[in-house]
Amino acid sequence: SGKYYIRRFNLYGASIVLDEIHLLNTEMLYTFFYFYKKYKKIYNLRLLAMSATFPRAVIEFIKKEFGLSFEEKILIDEYKTKRRIMFRYFEEDIVDWIKKNIEFFNQNKKFLIIVNTINKAQEIYKILKKHDYKNIILLHSRFLVKDRFDKEEKLKNELEKGENRNTPLIFIATQVAEVSLDISLDFLLTELAPIPSLIQRFGRINRNGDITDKINVSIFEPNEIKELERKRGRYVYQRDELEIAKEIIKKLEEDNLKNEYQLIEELNKIYRLENL
Repeated sequence: SGKYYIRRFNLYGASIVLDEIHLLNTEMLYTFFYFYKKYKKIYNLRLLAMSATFPRAVIEFIKKEFGLSFEEKILIDEYKTKRRIMFRYFEEDIVDWIKKNIEFFNQNKKFLIIVNTINKAQEIYKILKKHDYKNIILLHSRFLVKDRFDKEEKLKNELEKGENRNTPLIFIATQVAEVSLDISLDFLLTELAPIPSLIQRFGRINRNGDITDKINVSIFEPNEIKELERKRGRYVYQRDELEIAKEIIKKLEEDNLKNEYQLIEELNKIYRLENL
């Protein structure tokens, strides 16, 4: 609304593909399914909803809303055999940490930095450029489609070079890195985000591995949340979402993450049907 206009007849017989459904918060899910139920019969709409980590509550919600009864095939065994990431939590802002630990990027490795706002992504890019790191790629939603495709192509080409780069590769991004990028890097530095978003971000690290015993993910607490609340401004995510995520991450860090299915279990605990 306000940007794109679809003539009503274009909806007839349309198929809606809703990928990464777990990234939708409860308000977005309710709004979407209200629209879908209202126009499904009128326009003969069809829906394909997909997720690698489909929340149990969303499955039950869909069944209830549409009176569906179907056989489920939930593929979870593979998650129980993998632990491709190990993380640590810092109650410190990611920008402050990078300034104090700039030598961390001296390794000939592939680094992924994901932050929650474009301004912070740009700030980190300038800091690393100032310290003469050459091989840096910045990606966020304000780039034109062509520029984004060019950057993604450059990233894939750099990843194909492997250890022959002889210089670190640093990929800085916002939430755009959570979907549609089939990439695998060595280290992730990320700001705290809701658990569904963190699962997506974790999936960009050691993607082709099975088990790691080394910490390859660092999670940082954004410092601007309190300042925004003081000024009555709005942050990208709701405060309660981040508090729940922080509690889960610190619990799993303390218990020493055993497999990736633990993250899905924790997601199912907090993603309740009654909240929908």
